Order: sequence, then structure tokens, then C-alpha cells
Amino acid sequence: MLKNRILEFLKVKNPALNTENFEDLPLFSALDSMGFLELLSALETELEIELDLSEFDPEEFSTLGKFCAIIESLKESK
Repeated sequence: MLKNRILEFLKVKNPALNTENFEDLPLFSALDSMGFLELLSALETELEIELDLSEFDPEEFSTLGKFCAIIESLKESK
């Protein structure tokens, strides 16, 4: 579900993006910084959680697969 939601968001923000290799796709090649903040805001609203990524090293969410894993873990610890 989360992966599908992120894919939908990416297709709107960057329709030309090849999401075939989603898990390994670098997050910041798929989105610019404003797009990333918009995605975080949308996920916070939809999941009804606060996504504070400050406790993570940016390398930990450098790809879309890693980002999804972190969001899932934050969602579960809610």
C-alpha cells in the first residue's frame, strides 16, 4: 500500500520517471527537495503520524526502498 501510494505521488510529480526499479531508485533523483517535503506532508496526513526523519542518517533513506522501510517502521511504532 505505501509503495503504491508513493508511486502514485511520483507519477504526478515526475511523469517521465522510470519507476521500474523502485527499490533501488535514488530518492533525490526521483524528487527534488520541495517534492520530498510534499511527499512527507502527504504521508503524514494519510498515515496520521509525524514523520521525524532527523534521527536517521540521510544514507538510511537514500533510495525509495529504504525510505519505504523507514516509513513502515515509524508507522508500526506509532
